[in-house]
Amino acid sequence: RGASNKIVSLSDEERERGVVTVSSGNHGLAVSYVAGSLGIPATVVVPEWVDTSKLEAIKRHGANAILHGNTYDEAEEHSFELEQEEGLVYVHPFDDPYVVAGQGTIGLELLDQLPSMDTVVVPLSGGGLIGGTAYAVKSVDPNIRVVGVSAENARVMYESLRLGKPTAFAEDPTLASALS
Repeated sequence: RGASNKIVSLSDEERERGVVTVSSGNHGLAVSYVAGSLGIPATVVVPEWVDTSKLEAIKRHGANAILHGNTYDEAEEHSFELEQEEGLVYVHPFDDPYVVAGQGTIGLELLDQLPSMDTVVVPLSGGGLIGGTAYAVKSVDPNIRVVGVSAENARVMYESLRLGKPTAFAEDPTLASALS
């Protein structure tokens, strides 16, 4: 939803340049699917430990998938380099107003299906999904409680909020094959 909203908002000139992103799988798959559907060149940088089924799906949708780095952060740094070197448009997994707005449609859908809900539980990785969902549901009903959840071994956002600033956190394995 977020990747789609960002990509469809691009100008013709931006579409011609192509897009680049970083992902541990899910966002990259979305970018490759939407870009491929619209005939937009896409590059997805993934860390070397990415789930092979997600990597193959990214490729199947026509994206140039680049394995780079032992960590997500190393893959992300390489994606920023490609953005600059090749003049690509960056489709950030969470830190983009179009991506956040697209993710917010989940909140609207929840409200449509469960108009009397009082709590929504949202996975927390980079913050785009919870930010968009929270904005949407709280715009309709500010009393709805929004709870973010993250795997214990992937609690960088929790630790950053607890410390009051962005913080680094070791990437330890979780049951999830990808968290962004």
